[in-house]
Amino acid sequence: MTDEATIHIGYAGLVTRAVALGIDALVINGIAVITGALVNLIASFFGHQGDLSPVAALLGGAAWIAWSALYFTIFWSLTGQTPGDRLMGIRVYSTTSDRIHIRQAFVRYWALLLAALPFGAGFVPVLTDDRRRGLHDRIANTVVRWDEGEEVTAIPDPPVAVTPIAELGPGADAGTMSAGHAPTA
Repeated sequence: MTDEATIHIGYAGLVTRAVALGIDALVINGIAVITGALVNLIASFFGHQGDLSPVAALLGGAAWIAWSALYFTIFWSLTGQTPGDRLMGIRVYSTTSDRIHIRQAFVRYWALLLAALPFGAGFVPVLTDDRRRGLHDRIANTVVRWDEGEEVTAIPDPPVAVTPIAELGPGADAGTMSAGHAPTA
């Protein structure tokens, strides 16, 4: 048995991906709520009383969709990971190139919404597909794998210079080696 960290090289499953998506939803909605509160505060300085017309509600919904599309598209195209993906240790990879391009990330976001529409039926293939790809992965030509990361799995001991006893001068003691590397009695 080794003390080295285990690195997953397989495809990420439904539960891990759902938890990552939930984390991302918290981030997206948290930022949206804070932004909405700030807009309302600024509007109150100009006499706005807080009533919301249907047009304003539709504009707010469109702004939320645009914000979430921007969030996923930017993170997937720059790093292949959203903050939720990073916390869960997964990454989105392209099946057609070495990285996800911005257009591919944008298509994946809209395909993700499409997969969620029929009561999440577009996510069912993640349970049965050999590469655990959902509808959105198939449409955007992506897979979600465990992130290999750039972790150091073992830190080697620093090199120690050992002088043969024959080369030690008179009166030298071989027991003066650095701690941890001295012979035990």
